[in-house]
Amino acid sequence: MSEVVASLTKNRRTTLERVEKFLSKEYFVDVNLYGRLYRQSQDITDILHWNASSPSPSPSTLPHPDTTDHASTCSSEHTHQPAWKVSVPEKEHFAPYKLGEPFGPTFSTHFFHVAIAIPPAWLGGEVHLLWDSGSEAMIWRDRALTEPLQALSGGVDFQMRDCFVLGKKIEECERTRELWLEVACNDLFGAGAGGMINPPDMGRMFAVKKAKIAVFDREVWELFTDLEVIVGMAKSLPENDPRNHDAMYLANHIVNVMKTTDAKISEVRKLTQTFFSRKNGDSQHKIFALGHCHIDCAWLWTYDETIRKCGRSWITMVRLMEEYPDFRFVCSSAQQFQWVKDYYPLAYDQIKKFVKNGQFIPVGGTWVEMDGNLPSGEAFIRQFLYGQKFFEEEFGKRCDIFWLPDTFGYSAQLPQIMRLAGIKFFLTQKLSWSLTNQFPHHNFLWRGIDGSEVLVHFPPGDSYGMDLTVADTLKTVEKLKDKGRAHQSVLLYGYGDGGGGPTPAMIERGRRMRDVDGLPKVVLNESISDFFAALEKEQANLNTWSGELYLELHNGTYTTQGEIKRKNRLVQNLLRDVEFLDAVLMAFYGIPPVDRKSQWHDLMLQQFHDVLPGSSIGLVNQDANRILSGLIEGLQVECAAALAHLVENGDETALFNATAGEIRFKSADTSSLGNVFHTLPPYSLTSSFNRLTAQAYTTSLTQQGEYFILENRQIVVTLDKFGQISSMLLNSGYAQAVRQCIAPGGTANSLVMFDDVPLYWDAWDCMDYHLEARMIEKNFVRADMVDGSVLVVEFQMSSACSVLQKISLVPDAAVVLVNCTVNWKEKHKFLKMEVDANITSENRRATYEIQHGYVERPAHRNTSWDWAKFEVCCQRWADLSEHGFGVSVLNATNHGFSIRERKMALSLLRAPKCPDADADMGVHELRYAIMPHWGTFQDAGVVQQAIALNDTWDPRIAPLIPPNSAAPPAIVQQTEEHFSGLIQFFTLSNPAVVLDAVKAAENGMSRTIVIRLYEAYGGAATCRVVTRFPVNGFQECDILEDVVGAPLKELSDSSFIVQLRAFEIKTYLLFLSDEIKLK
Repeated sequence: MSEVVASLTKNRRTTLERVEKFLSKEYFVDVNLYGRLYRQSQDITDILHWNASSPSPSPSTLPHPDTTDHASTCSSEHTHQPAWKVSVPEKEHFAPYKLGEPFGPTFSTHFFHVAIAIPPAWLGGEVHLLWDSGSEAMIWRDRALTEPLQALSGGVDFQMRDCFVLGKKIEECERTRELWLEVACNDLFGAGAGGMINPPDMGRMFAVKKAKIAVFDREVWELFTDLEVIVGMAKSLPENDPRNHDAMYLANHIVNVMKTTDAKISEVRKLTQTFFSRKNGDSQHKIFALGHCHIDCAWLWTYDETIRKCGRSWITMVRLMEEYPDFRFVCSSAQQFQWVKDYYPLAYDQIKKFVKNGQFIPVGGTWVEMDGNLPSGEAFIRQFLYGQKFFEEEFGKRCDIFWLPDTFGYSAQLPQIMRLAGIKFFLTQKLSWSLTNQFPHHNFLWRGIDGSEVLVHFPPGDSYGMDLTVADTLKTVEKLKDKGRAHQSVLLYGYGDGGGGPTPAMIERGRRMRDVDGLPKVVLNESISDFFAALEKEQANLNTWSGELYLELHNGTYTTQGEIKRKNRLVQNLLRDVEFLDAVLMAFYGIPPVDRKSQWHDLMLQQFHDVLPGSSIGLVNQDANRILSGLIEGLQVECAAALAHLVENGDETALFNATAGEIRFKSADTSSLGNVFHTLPPYSLTSSFNRLTAQAYTTSLTQQGEYFILENRQIVVTLDKFGQISSMLLNSGYAQAVRQCIAPGGTANSLVMFDDVPLYWDAWDCMDYHLEARMIEKNFVRADMVDGSVLVVEFQMSSACSVLQKISLVPDAAVVLVNCTVNWKEKHKFLKMEVDANITSENRRATYEIQHGYVERPAHRNTSWDWAKFEVCCQRWADLSEHGFGVSVLNATNHGFSIRERKMALSLLRAPKCPDADADMGVHELRYAIMPHWGTFQDAGVVQQAIALNDTWDPRIAPLIPPNSAAPPAIVQQTEEHFSGLIQFFTLSNPAVVLDAVKAAENGMSRTIVIRLYEAYGGAATCRVVTRFPVNGFQECDILEDVVGAPLKELSDSSFIVQLRAFEIKTYLLFLSDEIKLK
């Protein structure tokens, strides 16, 4: 073999392009190296086909789906039968199939029986099945579909997997073989009509384009992979790096040798092995290359299809682990593990074996990779509680790494919740998508609003699905923003989003780059825990980021698919109510609590980061709405049944309040007071309206010319015929002083529509320029006064948007309530409600509720970081204040918000057309309130008013027994003892402390309840908790309900003291006495 010589030409481009073409899959395949990968091939002619989505040949035994409705009713539990879960019939029910014949349509399932006959001349060779149906497929060993072998995927050229190894060294007994291929009529990214994120083309047809067996030349492939790495170095290393030229000349020389001599591949590979044998220096950056396979629980495909994506991808990873003992693969989401366990039990058993030996690495600790902004604090906690519980039960250990690579922003309360779940590390990368500003770190300490910190890594390659090429490794080092502070990074490789995972070629490239002069050191056989252990040793060198991680993109997801968001909020509240009632029934009646895990699992699945944000196709949104509606109906029935058991028979006015807010409601009274209102205290139950103290109801509504005056003792509001508020006078309560709350020339409760056409990501993005296209015209329909206290207005914003509002006041409070019904049929429009607040100080503070606390954001636009937050996320309230005065906007259904200078805007509805053409179309019931206040929002009780608005808008909903209808049957047998009068189960001495959850304990602890409190005002708090539960002891625990802190403390007076730092979350176990009696 001749020595390597430099190319004769000095034209770098032609030399590089020459060697690239030598490896090309498209050019000169007849004479290049790629064309030699398969020495011989033979078409498969014995192919049979069965359409599993057509009526079954044996209806009594073979279930088949209704092909007119592609939406599933998938839940998190194994109680749902996906449409593809069929019994495959005998071969006589199949029909012969010829290549190119169409089958479909989109999201249907087809089975192919393939009979393979390997020619005798191929004995001893490595033989592959080559298959491309332009779609995803699973190879099964048997017709019973008990043993999955490997996945195949076509239709997406850059994520192709089209071969299956029939045997590395074919023997006589392996010459004939039957395989069963389950083909899904979608590719890795669904089936968008004319574009990836477009609504799916439901009539798309597919065809098998390739079905062959072929003899694979592994020696050629080894050389091919060598050259991929060497050419990658020649292309990607700096031109002034000698290794760049070494690589280019070597690659060119190998082409010359292969073209002009009969040299054996083994001889040629000695040249490449010599090149790779030159080792790296000790100071080279270390890259932890980890296999990854991001699979969205739903996105451009349904939940049902995700189950298959998990099965297909993960069994393929098992095959790679068998082949490559140094291969490490990270995988999150307890829900996806549960699906594989339920639907692919044999694959799951194999996965557990590789989990045990450290190759298949569960991470994350949550039920799904949820949205990072929209769920409630308690929902975040349950993600970790049920996720960690699953990983511990299934794999014997919990996760210490939170894994959320693809979500649309990160709440500032997440660090505390992570730490309370036993997690101290966090990996994500989505902030690399920010449109305006680059996040300044890849490794840092993230500090939450309570002061908790976690160690964070953003893979510097800015991707969770790289190809493990030379360019990927160099990009990882080049883009690293913490050079000198951190000396290692993670590179995640493998096909992702729609599944797939790493390929053998990726692993082989990684092996060649382990320790090569000129490249970073690439390690394949170390875990993500090994990486964080190394990073933790350097954390003293790292910077700290305090507060939220705001993604400067995808901020339209705070509003898109409003109905899913409304139902999500309602289910969160209903679960809180029913769990509180479970605790009451257990404590006072000895009734075992209902296991709520499956309900929480279903809710948490809908909080996945493409479902709750509204960025999925219509079929997914149908599923989500159906599942959430089922939860609402079931939980309402259960709450009503529990209340029917707790209070006297036939009493339809029973009221229950599981929240920290006081619930005020108007009712008729025949006493001298006339109209009155009642107040239901926090955490209380009453058996009758009459058990509550009545107070005079002072709200009045009058008309003065073209305007309406709505007032009570606290506030006077002037409205026009469109419900717009032109004046809002807040009474001070002394010296007849009042404050005008509306800025001069401004309004409140003003509905405004904006043109809303983003650059690309339709359902995801609203761009800053939408604020320039403002439409305020309205067409009047009617304005009526009802019951002397409610103004009803109706108007049209356009021919495709009509609005009906019912405007009233909270009894004896400065809170303007708006029930807003919108018939929405717009295209690419954005509807908002605006308030021009009379806040003049340049030191004004814009404050937004997040999970278990709040954050402050700028109301000005001084910097690009400030301007980029033109649309932000909040939970139930936002406030704009100056010293002594402020205005809050509360909401029960929405999350998008903005405060610019003095203008507050609550985002109501969007109308994107991709990936769901019908997103948000229809009638929406929206609820919000405007609350001016003296002093701080804390002193004014904004937190409590927002809680009350959300949880019991109509007080008769609180017991969940609809008026004028019989209560549903009790789920427990009635007894002679009932609650009567008013019982307040908890009394808290400090309004800054909110009791957010009361539930039965997990972990099998009988006669034990869990309570969760948080500090809501932003400062240290001491609070006495008084309970009517029969408690004889308490102990602090974490959110996983493991005991922490001081030992068990006994209770003698039914009360105890808690101390919390600002925004701290604390959880306690309350141990109930064994004596069961009604108090």
